[in-house]
Amino acid sequence: MDYRSRPAWRTQWLSLGLEFILLIGLLWIFWTVVANDPEPWQWWLYLFALLCATGLVFPILYRHYAWRYSVDGENIESRYGIIARQVHSIRIQDLRNVNVKQSILQRLIGIGDVEFSSAGGEGIEVVFNAITSPMQLKERVQDLQEHVQMGD
Repeated sequence: MDYRSRPAWRTQWLSLGLEFILLIGLLWIFWTVVANDPEPWQWWLYLFALLCATGLVFPILYRHYAWRYSVDGENIESRYGIIARQVHSIRIQDLRNVNVKQSILQRLIGIGDVEFSSAGGEGIEVVFNAITSPMQLKERVQDLQEHVQMGD
């Protein structure tokens, strides 16, 4: 089994929707105010607002691309960071529990959190946040766990 994923874009719908509304509003302001009577201060104000609006896109992209999740034949791993890095991993043979957490909204849009814990650790050690089809991943990991245990 080779699984690689990132948080689903569906978790960003609200942010993306607000960003879209903001950009449409700025375009409307440009066409109704700035383009018809271009005062120099209006251009600078519009450009500042446009830069602020486009700057809001970067946190959305960062939240998606900073997380990477993987499951291979030996490890379950969650990586966070683009420049600095934080890695949490569990060996498949040490895996004890696989839990899925989904709110009502998450169930409606088909995403959820998958939590992994090992026999030697306390609590949840690795979490895959906001992934698509969390129940399928849980089943695949449990099948892999059984396969690894039979091989020992």
